[in-house]
Amino acid sequence: MAAVSATPGPPPVGPRPRSRRGGHRLAIGLAFAAGLLAGSASAVWLVHARLQRAVRQPDQAVSTVLRFVERRLELDAAQRQQFTEVVERRRRRIKAIRAEAQPRLEQEVEGLLQELDGVIRPEQLPRWTLCKERLRAWRPALPDADAVAGGPRN
Repeated sequence: MAAVSATPGPPPVGPRPRSRRGGHRLAIGLAFAAGLLAGSASAVWLVHARLQRAVRQPDQAVSTVLRFVERRLELDAAQRQQFTEVVERRRRRIKAIRAEAQPRLEQEVEGLLQELDGVIRPEQLPRWTLCKERLRAWRPALPDADAVAGGPRN
């Protein structure tokens, strides 16, 4: 039987084998960055969608606010009823005020956009038109006639 020497042999000749850790780290970093980007984009989209819904459908504010508060405060049935009545009453008043003020606001916004039309160069006009359309899409519809009268009569 041959004895195994305790002394190390000569070092290997030639290039050292490359570690693959760098490739794994890069892949993990890219996956992390992609997840971060996707999560951020989703959050922005969700906030944008909720803001647009709140602006375009202010009548749904009662149920939205109620759900928000219920989740955090665990309202009992009597509190839920009182909360709903207060929010609904105030929503009708806010809607009436908005119905009075909205036409003046619309005139001001349209005047602003027309005045800005004079600043735009001809080659910017197609993009400016698109910008104005997007701005107008955010503006809520005028409240109905019931709002001015204080809400529907029962």
